[in-house]
Amino acid sequence: MLLFALFCLAAAVLLLTLARRQFGRWRVWAGARRCTAVVERLQYRFVRSSPDRIRDNRSTVEAEVLFRPGGTPVRRTLHYEGILASPGCRGQKIRVLYRPDTGETVAARVQRPWWAVQLAVGAVLAAVGLVCAAIPRQVQDQLELHTADIPTPLGTVALVLLGAVLLVMAGCMLLVLPDVLRPLAALAGWAAGAALNRWEEVDATCIGCVESVLDDSVSLYPMFRVDTPAGPEYWHTPGERSPRRYQTDLPYTLLRDRRTGRYALPPRLADLGTLVLSLAPLAIFTLVFLSFLSSGVMMLILAVLPWL
Repeated sequence: MLLFALFCLAAAVLLLTLARRQFGRWRVWAGARRCTAVVERLQYRFVRSSPDRIRDNRSTVEAEVLFRPGGTPVRRTLHYEGILASPGCRGQKIRVLYRPDTGETVAARVQRPWWAVQLAVGAVLAAVGLVCAAIPRQVQDQLELHTADIPTPLGTVALVLLGAVLLVMAGCMLLVLPDVLRPLAALAGWAAGAALNRWEEVDATCIGCVESVLDDSVSLYPMFRVDTPAGPEYWHTPGERSPRRYQTDLPYTLLRDRRTGRYALPPRLADLGTLVLSLAPLAIFTLVFLSFLSSGVMMLILAVLPWL
């Protein structure tokens, strides 16, 4: 019991510290207006580690966006450190935070209120840790006597706390659901565009692979240049691809949405295998989420039912 209490308290301190730091950054934009902006221009500054590799963490992107807070058109330039975090193409709609008093603008995804999640989970873990650490041996013996036939107040409180922790963990898992569903969403978007005949083929040239390094793991995203009357446009694949299939300076064919202007790779038979593999994380996510949710609800039912 004491080791469990120490673990909960240590995790709570870590989360509350992170929440404090995140809140300090977020509150600067707490009163800002959330607007939908349209990307009008993208300017890239590529930094290469080799002729075939573009370093994501050293490259920068400037995005000129247009939005209308209160009906008044406003143009601003957003600066992105890294290619993968920037908008994908001209015409894309993004969410921005805008302060009318100062004119400052930032991408909304940069200032997400993660501190609220960290604060909630940290507070629950701190409460559980303090309760477990403060429980004397006599109380622990009383907890062991708790049964469905002979409930005890302390046992009921323990079940309620455990159920609350499980439900909070299930709620936090929903925050990563968009990332889990991204492969399926991409396939659904391509199928909808094909059904509505919105895709058109365009000629593109591969200019190399965007190299993202995280914890000694290297991910490669092929990047293409499409020459248009308005100037060259650049697009990188949303997922990792084999650099052997996409060679620098060779021509390729991309699909472009006539309405939104976004790009996509033509579907291949191998993409079906990738889709099947993407179902595995979704299945694991569903099983873990349902386990937390059902266990939390069951703990609350077991805490309340004996007293009815």
